Amino acid sequence: MKNLSEIEKYYWELSEVYLGHYYDAVEPSLKIMLAMGVIVEMESDLVKFHKEKKETPNSRRQQERLKILINTLDAFTVSAERNKQFRLVMQKMYDQQAEKDKKIEVLETQIVNLNKQIQGL
Repeated sequence: MKNLSEIEKYYWELSEVYLGHYYDAVEPSLKIMLAMGVIVEMESDLVKFHKEKKETPNSRRQQERLKILINTLDAFTVSAERNKQFRLVMQKMYDQQAEKDKKIEVLETQIVNLNKQIQGL
């Protein structure tokens, strides 16, 4: 992060405590970004080649392979985002279920207590 004040840098460094917790969620995005960087470099190399020399059958094949790689990476990006969304939805559903379980437990306890009171009459 550039252009951070000293206090922002301090808090940025403190926030890294959470990195281990959130790493699983961001790892696919980090890998996708790395692959995008590799593609940019490959495209740059191809542009340099075409500036120095004419297009060749091999350079055209390289260009087609890069297009395939870019399209595949785009598909992985969409998939990773959907995966992240599904995990968020599943976590929300898990939390809701846990709340319901607690309510059921409380209600069951109340029913037992009411049954005891009824039997005591």
